[in-house]
Amino acid sequence: MNLKWTGLQAQADSTGLSLIEVVVALAILATGIIGLVQVYSSSLRNTKTADDYSKAVIYARSLLDEEYYMPELTDTQTEYPGGFVAEREIEPIDTGEEDDTEAATVLKLYEITVKVKTPEGKEFQVTGRRTMVEKK
Repeated sequence: MNLKWTGLQAQADSTGLSLIEVVVALAILATGIIGLVQVYSSSLRNTKTADDYSKAVIYARSLLDEEYYMPELTDTQTEYPGGFVAEREIEPIDTGEEDDTEAATVLKLYEITVKVKTPEGKEFQVTGRRTMVEKK
């Protein structure tokens, strides 16, 4: 240790860090790490939500597309893996047109609504329309 005398005081040449500097550096580092952990946690939660939403869209579109190709309209409730529950409802739509009594067939318009509930209880809904030819 080299001591320099300046007047009545002796000053040491310091090449290390003081305890206060180390504590301050650790506090700053800990604050940054806590922030990163919170961002990571939020990212995981958002990824799970996006995954659930994607699955709900796939299940809803599947039930809606299925109804487009079935010869008969049917309400149904289906359970999917992971706790998803889908429900399909069919409602006739009044077009305001009068039925032509001489025609052998009539066009009917239906609204198909598919609701999917995620395991967390959130609900996603898809609506479509279908025209069917009905014989008199």
